Amino acid sequence: MVITMLLSSLIGVALGMLGGGGSVLTVPMLIGVGGLGERQALTTSLAMVVAMAAVAAVPHWRAGNVNVRQAVLFAALGAVGAALGGAVSRRVPTAVLVNGFAVIMLATGTAMLRGGRRSTQSSTPSTVRSAAVALAAGSLTGLVGAGGGFVLVPALTLFAGLSMPQAVGTSLVVIAVQGAVALTAQLRTNPLEISFVAP
Repeated sequence: MVITMLLSSLIGVALGMLGGGGSVLTVPMLIGVGGLGERQALTTSLAMVVAMAAVAAVPHWRAGNVNVRQAVLFAALGAVGAALGGAVSRRVPTAVLVNGFAVIMLATGTAMLRGGRRSTQSSTPSTVRSAAVALAAGSLTGLVGAGGGFVLVPALTLFAGLSMPQAVGTSLVVIAVQGAVALTAQLRTNPLEISFVAP
């Protein structure tokens, strides 16, 4: 438990700095170090990340790094997607969820690296495109039990045109909202290990 708590602290630092990476790191940690089953780790990770994101969002809000318009758009549509994804996840085999989680991690990382090499002077972002990305990101959150930051930060920079500091702060607000919705959907069928969440 001590090792898990120390790793959780480091994950919280990463989440607060990068606006993502909470679930990407927490799920493997809960499975490999905490010894939880896959579905229990997905649900427990959501609860932990929602709490971390809510706390980390406060200093970003005070610093003016939260784009309210994009936060509302992504949180609202992301919550709808998270509810739908959570409902579908109950009918998907565990192995598919875990493997899908890994594939999404790799795809998102690749997109972010490629996007980072492009000019930051992008055209004005399309509201329709941002809305579609928000819905998709929320659906992934509900489906694979991830808080969504590792999808949201690239989406907010590559598709919504936000700077990295704004993407981080906005992502944390969205994670707290849509993660809570996804957690509610997951709790209907998947167990939550409260002994890991509280510490």
